[in-house]
Amino acid sequence: MILFFAFLVSGFAQCPASYVPWRRRMEFAIDRASYNKTHLTLSEINALENSDALRFRVFKDTTINVECPFDKSWTLDSAFVVGCEKCHVKPQQDSSRRSHANVVFRFGYGRCAENLWPPKIDESQIYASASGEARSGSGYRYYNSEARLQEDVFVGFDERDDVAYSFSEFSSLKSLTHRTRVSHVAEQWLWPVNLHWKSQQALVVISNCNSITNRNHIISTLRLHGVSINGAGLCESTNYVITPDPSDVSVYQSKILAASAHRFLFALENTIESSYITEKLHHAYLSGAIPIVWNRGVIEKYVPENSFLSVDDYDDVPRLAQHINYLTHNDTAYMEYFRWKDRGLPSETVKMLFRSIDLVGCQLCEMQNHNYSSKLCGMKRITSP
Repeated sequence: MILFFAFLVSGFAQCPASYVPWRRRMEFAIDRASYNKTHLTLSEINALENSDALRFRVFKDTTINVECPFDKSWTLDSAFVVGCEKCHVKPQQDSSRRSHANVVFRFGYGRCAENLWPPKIDESQIYASASGEARSGSGYRYYNSEARLQEDVFVGFDERDDVAYSFSEFSSLKSLTHRTRVSHVAEQWLWPVNLHWKSQQALVVISNCNSITNRNHIISTLRLHGVSINGAGLCESTNYVITPDPSDVSVYQSKILAASAHRFLFALENTIESSYITEKLHHAYLSGAIPIVWNRGVIEKYVPENSFLSVDDYDDVPRLAQHINYLTHNDTAYMEYFRWKDRGLPSETVKMLFRSIDLVGCQLCEMQNHNYSSKLCGMKRITSP
């Protein structure tokens, strides 16, 4: 009986009743700050970031091993964030051997992320993973793998996940430092648009040429109907070249700088799925271009009203081309898509920015410190859209 009781109070034997995960505290604080208003100003966002509610609660030295790294710029190393100073991130390439880290996080996709988890060192250890791909697209095998059943915390872009992340990564900012904050990202979203910089009409950067949404076809059709589209990726490429900046650790800063010279930036995902929004959309808002997306219903909750063009709003591609060309030659109508900048950011946009993928590490460290586990706290594993 004594041994049974000892098991119950050790490790992850029960859900910590008094602990509220950072993501929930963050969302509640933003809802409270935006009560009776539609937008938050930059000063209000900065105040939120410095509030006690959004302070991370990592009270002991905690190590995260990051396996299968998806991108070298997404380090998850945010130890400079207040309350996260004791969260230490270390890379580990081999996902088959046991780790002594407090948290083991597989960050990517493919065989490495789908391997079965090895036995834990002890019950306080957290296993978690994330993929940058859609559940109904190329991430299907990962999301339905047996390894996911073994995980303690569910991480994904879906709001139903324990740690719901967005692709609003700090490394996209041109003024990148090792102390970039969410308020810095919000500030760049709110930068005024200078039409004198926009000498080009539209930019597309696509590297996956075989997406199930057939992005290539719509780009080709728009070109046939008079839309001038510079292509800088592996697909639909033109002679337009994005010159990489040697200081650009993510290659995204160079893309955003190039996009700032264009009126429109295509943010067409390779899969249309609820909540699936990648860096493509963020890059449009960071560069001061109007994003062109597939589906209004997927993104309208998360971005300012009347700030984007959606393919599904038009009867056919020629009508979309007609409207793009109209906005290109009518500065007054074009600038209407940026009027929201005078009011600040909607609360759901602010939540999305705070769900930055760069803060996933801090959240996992905090959860480990407070013995949080999805299995015991009632969250469900999400495998389908």
